Amino acid sequence: MLCAQFGIRPNCSQKREKNSRDIIHRDYKIFYDEELRQLVERKCWRELDAFGYSFDGHDERVIINPQNIYYNVHTNSFYKL
Repeated sequence: MLCAQFGIRPNCSQKREKNSRDIIHRDYKIFYDEELRQLVERKCWRELDAFGYSFDGHDERVIINPQNIYYNVHTNSFYKL
Protein backbone atom coordinates (compact mmCIF):
# COMPACT_ATOMS: atom_id res chain seq x y z
CA MET A 1 0.00 0.00 0.00
CA LEU A 2 2.82 2.39 0.86
CA CYS A 3 4.53 1.77 -2.48
CA ALA A 4 1.28 2.46 -4.36
CA GLN A 5 0.94 5.88 -2.69
CA PHE A 6 4.31 6.90 -4.13
CA GLY A 7 3.92 5.21 -7.50
CA ILE A 8 6.57 2.63 -6.71
CA ARG A 9 6.22 -0.93 -7.91
CA PRO A 10 7.46 -3.41 -5.30
CA ASN A 11 10.30 -5.58 -6.54
CA CYS A 12 8.93 -8.78 -5.00
CA SER A 13 9.28 -11.68 -7.39
CA GLN A 14 6.53 -13.75 -5.80
CA LYS A 15 3.24 -13.05 -4.14
CA ARG A 16 2.80 -14.53 -0.71
CA GLU A 17 0.77 -17.70 -0.69
CA LYS A 18 -2.44 -17.52 1.26
CA ASN A 19 -2.66 -19.65 4.33
CA SER A 20 -5.40 -20.53 6.76
CA ARG A 21 -4.73 -17.41 8.85
CA ASP A 22 -5.62 -15.21 5.85
CA ILE A 23 -9.07 -16.75 5.64
CA ILE A 24 -10.11 -15.85 9.18
CA HIS A 25 -9.66 -12.17 10.01
CA ARG A 26 -10.13 -11.82 13.74
CA ASP A 27 -10.72 -8.43 15.26
CA TYR A 28 -7.80 -7.74 17.61
CA LYS A 29 -10.19 -6.02 20.01
CA ILE A 30 -11.60 -9.36 21.18
CA PHE A 31 -8.35 -10.01 23.05
CA TYR A 32 -8.63 -6.85 25.20
CA ASP A 33 -10.97 -6.02 28.03
CA GLU A 34 -11.34 -2.41 29.21
CA GLU A 35 -8.70 -2.77 31.93
CA LEU A 36 -6.08 -4.19 29.55
CA ARG A 37 -6.88 -1.56 26.94
CA GLN A 38 -6.29 1.24 29.45
CA LEU A 39 -3.08 -0.39 30.64
CA VAL A 40 -1.68 -0.55 27.10
CA GLU A 41 -2.78 3.02 26.35
CA ARG A 42 -1.03 4.31 29.50
CA LYS A 43 2.14 2.32 28.79
CA CYS A 44 2.40 3.19 25.07
CA TRP A 45 0.81 6.63 24.91
CA ARG A 46 3.89 8.28 23.36
CA GLU A 47 4.11 5.84 20.48
CA LEU A 48 0.34 5.84 19.93
CA ASP A 49 0.27 9.63 19.83
CA ALA A 50 3.39 10.01 17.69
CA PHE A 51 2.29 7.56 15.01
CA GLY A 52 -1.43 8.29 15.05
CA TYR A 53 -2.72 5.03 16.49
CA SER A 54 -5.53 4.37 18.92
CA PHE A 55 -7.43 1.27 19.93
CA ASP A 56 -10.05 2.18 17.34
CA GLY A 57 -7.69 2.58 14.41
CA HIS A 58 -5.19 4.85 12.70
CA ASP A 59 -5.55 8.48 11.71
CA GLU A 60 -4.09 7.85 8.22
CA ARG A 61 -0.82 9.73 8.74
CA VAL A 62 2.01 8.38 6.63
CA ILE A 63 5.58 8.36 7.86
CA ILE A 64 8.12 8.10 5.07
CA ASN A 65 11.13 5.83 5.60
CA PRO A 66 10.63 5.08 9.29
CA GLN A 67 13.51 2.60 9.39
CA ASN A 68 15.99 5.38 10.28
CA ILE A 69 13.76 7.02 12.91
CA TYR A 70 14.26 6.02 16.53
CA TYR A 71 12.35 6.92 19.64
CA ASN A 72 13.94 7.31 23.07
CA VAL A 73 11.34 6.46 25.72
CA HIS A 74 13.38 7.96 28.53
CA THR A 75 13.74 11.40 26.94
CA ASN A 76 10.45 11.29 24.98
CA SER A 77 12.28 12.28 21.80
CA PHE A 78 12.83 11.07 18.27
CA TYR A 79 16.10 11.01 16.40
CA LYS A 80 17.26 9.97 12.97
CA LEU A 81 20.47 8.21 12.08
